[in-house]
Amino acid sequence: MDKLESLYGSFASHYDFIFPENPKTLAFLKESFPNGPLLDLGAATGSYALGMAEIGLAVEGVDLDPKMIELAKEKASSTSNNPQFKVMDIAMLDEDSFYQGIYSIGNTIVHLKDKAAIKDLLERIYRALAKGGVMVLQIINYDRILRQRVTRLPDITNEGRRFIREYELYPEYVMFKTTLLYQHLRIEANTKLIALCRQELVENIKDVGFTDIELYGGYDKQDYKDNESYHLVVRAKKRA
Repeated sequence: MDKLESLYGSFASHYDFIFPENPKTLAFLKESFPNGPLLDLGAATGSYALGMAEIGLAVEGVDLDPKMIELAKEKASSTSNNPQFKVMDIAMLDEDSFYQGIYSIGNTIVHLKDKAAIKDLLERIYRALAKGGVMVLQIINYDRILRQRVTRLPDITNEGRRFIREYELYPEYVMFKTTLLYQHLRIEANTKLIALCRQELVENIKDVGFTDIELYGGYDKQDYKDNESYHLVVRAKKRA
């Protein structure tokens, strides 16, 4: 069975096998957000929203894909916690001084249409945070991808599934070409991602008004290095 479709369609039911919950990621989020309410932008199947709800915080999770949100709601229904999930385009965030914390991980923000849309989202996040609120972002380190001309990431294999990840590189974006193989199933997808490098992202975060900006190369808080780190994790605060 061969399909060429958007990455987050039939892929949804395989998502937790390809990207299982990472204890280091959850620990970083718990350290970052001592208080709620929280907002998970690009919640996918809800694993991290559920993890934060387990420590007693009020959490909302949003994602553009209805199948992802359906799975998140199913997972939430079997717990005693009560995170809220809904289908929403993260670019449409429109709250004012409500959340104590907002996070967008899983390379989510670079799925927006262009760099202007990413800057607009950062402004929306800033407005949606209460004074002193915390933002956490995570994207792939595109400095490394572009400088080293990385055209393929390591395959991910789990429970009989193989997830192949390749890049076609362009100055302002990368074409993320994925193939999921499972039994007789083959799902292929091409997804355009904005190649947002560290300097531009940090400048935008500063321009919006965030302070106390911290950069890490991973959720274990390793030092970030443009030419070496696989990830760029950012933590910043809204002015108190």
